[in-house]
Amino acid sequence: MQPIDLDAHWSEIRLRANEIVAREPALKTLINETVLDRENFAECLTYRLTRKLVNHATSIEVLHETFMDAFLHHPMILQ
Repeated sequence: MQPIDLDAHWSEIRLRANEIVAREPALKTLINETVLDRENFAECLTYRLTRKLVNHATSIEVLHETFMDAFLHHPMILQ
């Protein structure tokens, strides 16, 4: 199996996110928080996962750090 070019896909995701914001200004905050404020796909995925998993016992910061550490040390997770 050939590795996925995450940079190319990330560029496409960001391009489409900007198009959505231009067409639907009401979605600007959501799109910015989810995609446009993120440096790369791993950070975007980390943000989405932490938002889904956060609870009162585990902070967003702890979950974010855990996911980013996993992606950094095991990049094949993103493939």
